[in-house]
Amino acid sequence: MAVVLGIAIVRCLARDPDTNSPDGPSPEDLEAVCDAHGHLQLLASCPGDPITAFEILMLDPSARPFFPRKASLPRPEMWHDEIYDTVMAPYTAMAEAMERHDGRGGDAHNKQYMIALTRSADLLLKDGPRRYYLDTVLPMLERAIQGQPRQCVWPSVSEFNHNLCAGSWSGTGVADLLRDHHISHDHRCVDGFGILDWLERLGLWS
Repeated sequence: MAVVLGIAIVRCLARDPDTNSPDGPSPEDLEAVCDAHGHLQLLASCPGDPITAFEILMLDPSARPFFPRKASLPRPEMWHDEIYDTVMAPYTAMAEAMERHDGRGGDAHNKQYMIALTRSADLLLKDGPRRYYLDTVLPMLERAIQGQPRQCVWPSVSEFNHNLCAGSWSGTGVADLLRDHHISHDHRCVDGFGILDWLERLGLWS
């Protein structure tokens, strides 16, 4: 099964010449992306857990209002209002459900869920980070995990996150939190091993 980013595969994430800097992302844009992805990785414990801000919010990055861009609406403020409403609807519903489920403050996993959910919503609500995420980060991540079954992608996602965010994480403390964090692997995957190593472990190669 092909890997899906968000609810549907990222398609036609064309660059917007009016919103991209030739010098790369600003420090603020990179920090917003890395903050969200770091806390998504801290939240993850199983192979199917969300790998993107869109996935945790159950949003489609290839659908309106994320694509096409604001040119599809007559006034820019309408586009911003639609972005806000689209992100806040699932965020509010999930936050309220979590509060009902655990009204006394929650265990560590529930708190981490709310942190990851909030960081992801913040990323998608801010123009600069969202553009960088859609134009650059998601297509790069798609290439990094291309062709892998969904249950097998976390080792590649973790490596991608580390390569993108190591510098940012060292300044925010996320790197220390991730050091002892482990995500369980689907037994059908060959995570972290070459295929011959995997066959040897199964006793089928020596």
